[in-house]
Amino acid sequence: MSASNLVRAVAVLACLAATPIAGVAATAAAAARFVVDAGPLDAALAQLAQQGSIDIGGTVAGLATVRTAGVKGRMPVARALAQLLRGTGYAAVPVGGGGFRIVAAAAAAPPARPWRRPRAAPAPVEAAVPTEVPDQPATITVTASKRDAGLLRFPGSVTIVQLDDSGRTATTDMHALASGLPILQSTDLGAGRNKLFIRGVADSSFVGPTRSTASVYFGDVQLGYGGPDPNLNLYDVERVEVLEGPQGALYGAGSIGGIVRLSPHAPQLDRIAARATASASATQDGKPGYDLAAMVNLPLVSDVVALRLVGYHAREGGYIDDLRRGRSDINSVVTSGGRLALRVEPGDGWTIDLGAVTQTIDAPDSQYALLSLPPLNRRSAIAQPFEDDFLLGRAVITKDWDSGLKLVSATGLIDHHSDDRYDATRTVRPDVPLAYDTRDRNRLITHETRLSRVLPDGAGWLVGASLIDDDARIERTFGPLGAPRDITGVTNHAFDLSAFGELTYALGPDLRLTGGARATWTRVDSDPSFSRADNKFVRGRRNLRLSPTVAMDWLIAPSLAWFARYGEGFRTGGLAVAPGVGRVANYDPDVIRVGETGVRLERRGATGIAGSASLSYARWSRIQADLIDRNGFPFTTNIGKGRIAGLEAVLDWVPVVGLRLTTSMFINKSDLDEPITALSRQDGDMLPDTPKVSFAGSADYRWAAGRDASFNVAAQARYTGRSVAGVGPMLDLKQGNYAEIDVSAGWTRHPVGLTIGIDNIANARGNRFALGNPFAVLARDQTTPLRPRTLRAGVNLDW
Repeated sequence: MSASNLVRAVAVLACLAATPIAGVAATAAAAARFVVDAGPLDAALAQLAQQGSIDIGGTVAGLATVRTAGVKGRMPVARALAQLLRGTGYAAVPVGGGGFRIVAAAAAAPPARPWRRPRAAPAPVEAAVPTEVPDQPATITVTASKRDAGLLRFPGSVTIVQLDDSGRTATTDMHALASGLPILQSTDLGAGRNKLFIRGVADSSFVGPTRSTASVYFGDVQLGYGGPDPNLNLYDVERVEVLEGPQGALYGAGSIGGIVRLSPHAPQLDRIAARATASASATQDGKPGYDLAAMVNLPLVSDVVALRLVGYHAREGGYIDDLRRGRSDINSVVTSGGRLALRVEPGDGWTIDLGAVTQTIDAPDSQYALLSLPPLNRRSAIAQPFEDDFLLGRAVITKDWDSGLKLVSATGLIDHHSDDRYDATRTVRPDVPLAYDTRDRNRLITHETRLSRVLPDGAGWLVGASLIDDDARIERTFGPLGAPRDITGVTNHAFDLSAFGELTYALGPDLRLTGGARATWTRVDSDPSFSRADNKFVRGRRNLRLSPTVAMDWLIAPSLAWFARYGEGFRTGGLAVAPGVGRVANYDPDVIRVGETGVRLERRGATGIAGSASLSYARWSRIQADLIDRNGFPFTTNIGKGRIAGLEAVLDWVPVVGLRLTTSMFINKSDLDEPITALSRQDGDMLPDTPKVSFAGSADYRWAAGRDASFNVAAQARYTGRSVAGVGPMLDLKQGNYAEIDVSAGWTRHPVGLTIGIDNIANARGNRFALGNPFAVLARDQTTPLRPRTLRAGVNLDW
């Protein structure tokens, strides 16, 4: 659609045009369901016009170069239009026949309100469009708050990444996202093997039976109870929210570091849409790669039922050579998957979402090299493959009332299998190839039902209940390739039952107080072998725990707010393999307490500055950690107490329309306090995998080229500071201290888009992870090199 022409989107207007005034009133006041994607303003206005059955016109230029955060939910047309235009520098003026005209905000006349009682000298609103509540809702909302709280006055640290599907390839995943967010850390064993950490709450580099410190959600459904992040592909995902923890009051056990919420695009009920993406990559000193992805949106019953299908397949070329086996580029990774989403809106505010997600990851070998050899080389006796299969089924039922009351009931079923192999040759004789294999099997059932209400002054409440039923099994074998023998594994069956609530009270127009808590009853039953046997069954402990939170937010100025928050969280204990072959032992629950304070600035208009800064301090007791002994075999224990102090800041500046400059940083100081003597002889060891300093910055410039085309150029820079792989002298392995620069460019002329980019343009050779094979840790010779300079080119088709 041309940015210089009228923005037109005509839908059925029957019975709304009795008179010009009545048409404006009826259209503006009528409530409708809106699902308008974030993106260029011209396309967003067209979606809103179609969904709201109104005419939107105008003669202003440059709409294609201005981005909007979109709008979702059931609301009057005028309110939806106001939310869509908020912060863009444009306004909507009602015109006869029930339509609106888009003008520059400065040219907007005071809004007509024929359905309200006249007021003397009405105060202008930013979008110059009538609203139904005195407090205009913020454009950006924090859906992970479970009450769709406005970002400006959200009382806590949160990062929201709005994803743009144009130009994005099927290689975008959680690990790629984490590399650009200093507040989000990750290990680097490989796709599907990595652990996520938020704000330095990191326990260990190894994967075992402990519950995750950061939980990942797909919409309202939790993806895992423990183990690594499944590394879901983010194609056709609308946005990602990183809600910093602890979030024990809202999300329960396993959110001591925070939660990551993936919000996929919902099926659209009123239009057929499709998108396809293909790209190829060439890595210096490595193999080429490619990716394919597609999306189809099909209304099955107009405005009632719609289906959305997503599929993707990506191959990342390898770049590590194995000199002992004479193999080149051994660490390629193939990821394939798909998603299905069915939405039904039967009416009266009800929405039913059914969906499924499936993904497989196949890595024929691991990605580490040896420092003692030339770059990108290693020696190993056998291949060290990894396979991962993930399956999710979900059902979410939502009911919205015009009063602001909202009911959500979400159920998920997850089946997650992974097979992992390490070269254990050095443990006995260097000339006899030995393999250590693990087979993880996890079945998770989750359910949550909650009721909430948001009031016009921003106050509100939330109550709910949830349950989690998780069965995690680890089977292990060790020995020669043709004749391995079983060694002790563990099975942990966890059941959590919770009731939670949260209340926000407005002490005045600018000051609000929030308090909440979750009561959780847990039971963990464990067995020290993969196959259950009555004589080996170990009955776990029952535990009842309360996780409170209290927060305050103060609106200092119309676009500036201060917040403070205190929260607690915990992880359940369980049974794990102990040091030495064939031994098991219990590990205890751990608890974290965090206080934080910060400020947040909201951008007003199409240009200006937005940002946030916050300080945090955490005390972590009885830290659980999955570790390895001197022979490379895993065990789990509580390692002591920890302290974490953090400073984070984000700056987002739009100096002129089309140019956006962003920067973010995280400064972290952590240490292990009162450690277990066997692990560390003194206080002060750093907690693992979190750099003391990390930084990211980007510049993006977009401009119109002719009537219906646009260009963009972008650059991203990242610095990852020094960190260690673990606690204690054996795992005090240095990693990090490197910088990367990526550049890209794109051209779009609907429906075609072309992209080209170079990742790691300086061909940096940093060590992103100092572990690859636990059985070779004592040699202190492992490194995980950055992917060398990689050229990518792609094409997008959007219908």
